[in-house]
Amino acid sequence: MQNSKSYFLLPNTAFGLSSEEFSVLAYLLSIPTAKKRVRQQTIAEKCNIGSRNTVTKAINSLLAKGYIFTKIRTRRVNYWYGTNIYYLNEDAVCDFSKGYTLIQRSVFEYGLSPAQLKVYAFIAKSINSKLGYCWNSYTDISKGTGMSRSTVIALIHQLEYRGLISKIRKMRYGCPKVYADNVYCIKLKRKKRIKKEVQPRKDCTSQKSNVNYNLQLDNNTEPAFCQVLLSDFFQTRGSPKYEHLYITQQISHRKRKVSKLNLLYSSIYRILRTVYAHFSSKKSCGKRIMSKNKAPP
Repeated sequence: MQNSKSYFLLPNTAFGLSSEEFSVLAYLLSIPTAKKRVRQQTIAEKCNIGSRNTVTKAINSLLAKGYIFTKIRTRRVNYWYGTNIYYLNEDAVCDFSKGYTLIQRSVFEYGLSPAQLKVYAFIAKSINSKLGYCWNSYTDISKGTGMSRSTVIALIHQLEYRGLISKIRKMRYGCPKVYADNVYCIKLKRKKRIKKEVQPRKDCTSQKSNVNYNLQLDNNTEPAFCQVLLSDFFQTRGSPKYEHLYITQQISHRKRKVSKLNLLYSSIYRILRTVYAHFSSKKSCGKRIMSKNKAPP
C-alpha cells in the first residue's frame, strides 16, 4: 500500500476550469508546503505547457477566480525579479461540497499534457473504491471535463497507450455480440529498483596476487609482518626498494592458517622436547648406577 503522503486532495469543483488552469492548480496543490515557492518555468515543465505566457495567463485566471489568494513577486539583491510565491485560498481549495479526488504526486513525472491530466483525474474520481474500476461512457467523460467526445476518445487512447489506464470492453448481459460499457481502471507505476552491481569475489587461495603493488619500504620488519614474498629477510633487511606485496584482504585467511600451524608446530616441539629430556635423564641415571656397581680393578 502506498503512503498517504504521496497523494494530494483535489476538489471536484476544479473540473469546471480549463485544462491549463486545472493542471496549474493541481501542481500547486501537489506542493506539500503552504507557501508555494516555484518558478513559472518549472510549472511549465511539470505541466507540459508550451510557454511561460500560458502559465502566466492560467495563474492570473486562478487569481481572478479566487483559487490563489495572493502572489508575491520577490526581488533579488541586484533588483531583478526572483521566484514567485503563491498562497492558495483555503475556502476555494478546501471546498469539498462536490467531493474530492486523491491523486498521486508522481503524476507530474509522467509528462502528461493538461488535457490528458484532466481526463486521467476524472477517471480516478469516477473509480469505485470497492470495485476498483469505473464504467463511465465517452459522453459522461466529455460532459465532466468540458471537452468534445472525439477529443476524449483520443485522450483515452493516448493514456491507454502510455500504460496509465486499462480499458476493457464489457459485453451486454444476454447479448454476447453487443458491447455495453467500457470499464476503466488506473495502473499505478512503480519505480524500478536500482540493482547493485556485485563484483566477483577474488580467489584468495592463489599464490600470486591479481594486483601487484610496487611499494618502497623504509622500515626494518620481518617478512611475516610486512608480507614480503620471494625475498630473504637477511638479504633484503634494512630498506628493500621494490617488493611485490599481497593485499591484506587476500592473505587474511593465510595469516590465520599460518598462526594455527605455528601453534601446532610449537606444541609438537614442546612434547618432543619433554620426551627427549625424560629419556636423556633416564639414560644418565643408568650410566651412574652402572659406574657405581663396577668392581674396583
